[in-house]
Amino acid sequence: MVKTANRVESLPLNRILYTELNNRRLCCAVLGAPPVESILLREGLDQMLAPLLSDRRFLKISASCVVNMQYIRAVTADGFQMSDGRVLTITRGFSDTRQKYMEYILERGRT
Repeated sequence: MVKTANRVESLPLNRILYTELNNRRLCCAVLGAPPVESILLREGLDQMLAPLLSDRRFLKISASCVVNMQYIRAVTADGFQMSDGRVLTITRGFSDTRQKYMEYILERGRT
């Protein structure tokens, strides 16, 4: 659930490509829809993103960005290219995310 200026939006997790924090607002890229931007956040980002981070498809790649691994199309030198073409950077403190993504891919191949 994302509280926007006009309403509360319910976003199915399987349609969220990634979320980013910009100027204390959460911006969600959504499959087949325009981005959804929250009102100013009062609580911490980790608290706001707890439902995403509890789902094994989602991976935090920086202090302000979480990706849905279902929508990663390529691993680049700097980060991940998403299905919408955007390249999201993996920051130094999250360097283990490439390994976590590879484990996710391997696990999906076994099921």
